[in-house]
Amino acid sequence: VGGPETVVKSLKSTKIGGQVHVIKAIAKGCTELATDVLVQVVWRCASLRGIQIGSRAQFVDMNKMLEANPESTRPYIDRVFPFEEAREAYRYFESQAHVGKVVIKVAKQ
Repeated sequence: VGGPETVVKSLKSTKIGGQVHVIKAIAKGCTELATDVLVQVVWRCASLRGIQIGSRAQFVDMNKMLEANPESTRPYIDRVFPFEEAREAYRYFESQAHVGKVVIKVAKQ
């Protein structure tokens, strides 16, 4: 977010092998910027990935659908960990053995 000036900043702040996601397009005709971006992508072995977002109308429609179908649109929760086992939850998540969400419960309720 922030326009073409921030792409190189984002890449420079990315770890080796990191990812930067670009919504929409970078300004056209910025050959110097394109060169800077490519240098940073190669230097950091980063992935630059374009993504699309929906319109406001699509967002409103999606929320209506979620409200109308709460049972079938609820996320699947694989496992819930108490806060005291947060490290174990992260290990479990990192193992990629889960199918669905891994939850760390913060409140006792």
